[in-house]
Amino acid sequence: MFFHPANGGWRQRVEAARFVGLGVKSGVADLILLHDSKFHALEIKANDKARVTPAQRKFIEAVKAAGGLAEIGRGLDDCLRILENWTLLRGGVI
Repeated sequence: MFFHPANGGWRQRVEAARFVGLGVKSGVADLILLHDSKFHALEIKANDKARVTPAQRKFIEAVKAAGGLAEIGRGLDDCLRILENWTLLRGGVI
């Protein structure tokens, strides 16, 4: 099972406060994957120059501290390699 938590992006102050009240958490990774009783979180960045926010780093570290697997992927090939290393994809990255 996997999903993308659509809680990113800029919001008006009132809307942002409403989302926080609903439990939206800043820094949550772009992909959350649950497989074989394991929690995986993948933050996806377009390239090596893309900025990782402090909240994103904190989320990745919190997942790892809780026993999950979490990484920051930089570019498509890197993200695919991470998913393969987690045995969530079959095949091979060129």
